Amino acid sequence: MKKLLLTTLLAMCCTFSSYAQQDDYIIFQILEAKIDGVDYTDWYLQKGSYIVFYSTDDGELCMANVCPKDNTQSYGTTSMWDNEYYPETKDSWGKEVFTFRWSYANDYDTKTGSALCQLSKIYKSKAVAYELKMITEDMTTLQYKGYLEGSIEKLAR
Repeated sequence: MKKLLLTTLLAMCCTFSSYAQQDDYIIFQILEAKIDGVDYTDWYLQKGSYIVFYSTDDGELCMANVCPKDNTQSYGTTSMWDNEYYPETKDSWGKEVFTFRWSYANDYDTKTGSALCQLSKIYKSKAVAYELKMITEDMTTLQYKGYLEGSIEKLAR
């Protein structure tokens, strides 16, 4: 079942077949970041941060918030997936909205927890953009915006 969910997510995320990614993970580059409404964009950009969805060897669909320059991440499994599609109109881009639960652990401290997440994929003319909103169990809000890795090059051709 989880393998089917990953396959479905990958199919929905990979509207174009040759994105610059592997079959078992999808990268969302971060261009904007806010925590509880405070702008942390510069910090995330300096760290080269991104969001990645991946599958484990046993078929679990997982998400991680990765800061490669610090060699740190928050990572964990996802569950309770739901999605809706909104077609393009003359006033708005087409988009898919996914809601799910993320159970995470930080590898840089001992914090674990869960978050309710909403991932919107927006099909713009030159890239696939995204917005990811998360609310953790302690009511911290995180918001990320950026683009699906590989979508700019594919659409710019």
